Amino acid sequence: MKIYLIADIEGTCNFTHIEEGEQGGFLYPYFCKQMTREVSSACVGALKMGAKDILVHDAHGCSRNIVPDMLPNKVRLMRQAGGDPYAMLSGAQNEKFDAVFMTGFHAPAGSNKSPVSHTFNRKTSKILLNGQILSEFMYDAYSASYLGLPVPFVSGDKEVCEIAKELIPNITAVQTVEGIGAGTISMHPDKAVQKIEEGVEKALSGDWQSCKAVLPEKFTLTICYRNHQDAYYNSFYPGVKQIDDTTIEFSTDTWFEVLRAVHYVLK
Repeated sequence: MKIYLIADIEGTCNFTHIEEGEQGGFLYPYFCKQMTREVSSACVGALKMGAKDILVHDAHGCSRNIVPDMLPNKVRLMRQAGGDPYAMLSGAQNEKFDAVFMTGFHAPAGSNKSPVSHTFNRKTSKILLNGQILSEFMYDAYSASYLGLPVPFVSGDKEVCEIAKELIPNITAVQTVEGIGAGTISMHPDKAVQKIEEGVEKALSGDWQSCKAVLPEKFTLTICYRNHQDAYYNSFYPGVKQIDDTTIEFSTDTWFEVLRAVHYVLK
């Protein structure tokens, strides 16, 4: 079994403020360590269940957050994506994987369920796909499905766990943090690490092959920027139309064209 694991940081246990995930920020070193512990526990659980190869993609910000020597020695680590439109799933199109795991995921832009809710970056107030708020989880789950891959496991905040269960009913989701207004409530970090390992074991002991998101037949991407200048600038991408001062829209019947558009209009 060969697994691609996408690791983010804002859904890490106790993560509360954006500066905690920024180089030089208060407690950034601590959250790099906790992010690594959670990733490592997911890898340990997968290895126990028979995984032979795990590629971990450090997919947050600068992509240099995970402490490499804290990972199991059978794990490969990708630091910095290659720059292709698959983004957080970069490289998965070049190898034959069996499943995609996600750790440290979080609520999307437009949600009030996390003090750090966002999608991709903080240039947008919300992004919609076919009229539904688009999370990074949904985006990556659809990309995985486009590549024929199931997503049996996710960990992160309460909101993303609920989003994941709605999109993929059989997924195993482990909640590590809950956002309440400007604050959060979390379990002990050691308990989060334990639950993630157990969750991965549970996911791989069940019908994990069925955990594949169903791709819609057509896609309408609506991006609401915070600044009107961004909407105007990106309205010149082929096929995009500007629908108000801060909003653009793009429609297609091919998922890869969504990936390509996002690659350029959300830099």
